[in-house]
Amino acid sequence: MKLLLFDVFLRFGYDTGMLTEKMILKDTQITKFSLYGFFKNLKFFEPYLFIFLMANGQNLFQIGILMAIMETVLYLLEIPSGLIADRYGRKRTLVICFLFYIISFIIFFTGHSFPVYTAAMVFFGMGESFRSGTHKAMIYRYLDIKAWDSYKTLVYGRTRSFSLLGTALSSVAAIALALHLPALRAIFLAAIVPYLADIILILSYPDSLDKEEPDAEPPSSFFAFSKTIIKSLALNPPLRKALLNSSLFDSVFKTIKDYIQPITLAYLTLPAAWNGGFDKETGEKIVLGLLYALFALSGALASRYVHRLVPRFGLSGLADRYILWASLFFLLTASFLSLDIFYPVLGLYLLLNVLKDSRRPLLVETIGNLARKEGRATVLSVESQLKSLFTVLLAPLFGLMAQKASIPVAFLFLSLLMLFLYFFLRTHVNKGGTV
Repeated sequence: MKLLLFDVFLRFGYDTGMLTEKMILKDTQITKFSLYGFFKNLKFFEPYLFIFLMANGQNLFQIGILMAIMETVLYLLEIPSGLIADRYGRKRTLVICFLFYIISFIIFFTGHSFPVYTAAMVFFGMGESFRSGTHKAMIYRYLDIKAWDSYKTLVYGRTRSFSLLGTALSSVAAIALALHLPALRAIFLAAIVPYLADIILILSYPDSLDKEEPDAEPPSSFFAFSKTIIKSLALNPPLRKALLNSSLFDSVFKTIKDYIQPITLAYLTLPAAWNGGFDKETGEKIVLGLLYALFALSGALASRYVHRLVPRFGLSGLADRYILWASLFFLLTASFLSLDIFYPVLGLYLLLNVLKDSRRPLLVETIGNLARKEGRATVLSVESQLKSLFTVLLAPLFGLMAQKASIPVAFLFLSLLMLFLYFFLRTHVNKGGTV
């Protein structure tokens, strides 16, 4: 009797009910997708990257330039890497991307100057370009095979929540590493271990996820394939607007994310009781590690459960509300920093991270619904390329404003930018991709 009921649920249970969600999320391959994101985000250096670079002679403007260099590489390689993944295989593309990351970590470990850090950023950008969009396309391919298309936000929110849990664990582990390793730069070597684990995991993916069609066209059709995908994007205004909306929003958050590090160094006053246990530098490392863990955990919860709000507000309605809230939070951040009030800024940073991480699954579903199935990796790479283009422009500009004027002035600029995004790039796309 139990087997009969289970068979009924397998045949008819994917449309309604919480049991369906549990069945999907316990699927072995969905679990692998989630573990991939978990290992990928074990970047132990992340809470201290700005501090590391500043300690090695780089100012905020130079750090902005380094970010722009990495994003420029990502911009130049984004669409070609997506086309290669769609045409020649996504598994090998992801393996290559992690090898680029590992090279970058080794260079950071050995480097002491701006030119060396530039080389590290180039390899990191190459890794990002070969990764972005590719894994999402594999998730979509699997959902297509299983006829679970309507659960994109649920599944992507789940996998993203695991990624953010990885960030949270990474941030806590980073505290121990930063305090006990002989030098902070050794933390880059520790980040190699989970990336090797991800390579092994990717190699275990089924070959059916490699491409949309197993009997692909011969290599001579590569440019014809590219032309078809790019043309379909150019003739799809709703998709084009959704890509601009998503990429500009994400580029703003990518630009400001790690500024919590210099803000903490400049504004944090530790409780007097801490002084008896350890010095200010140690206290700052602990605070930053805990903050990054808190940001990641809150983002993980938001990403995991945001799909429950979609039936009430719709994809575009909810995503566009986030833009207005972000503008308000940036304005408040500028105000509190101008008054030298630190702790409300931490709360605002927490809210901004929740907005970023809960909004992402909404836009990924929107873009996935509007894109052609056989070109999803390419379209998502276009989105990442646009994000890189905007970050190339914003990162040095924000760094220059923070260095020459002040960090509050830079946040005020971002508040105005978010308002522009709301009024001119609203998506107007409902659930299911209906315009």
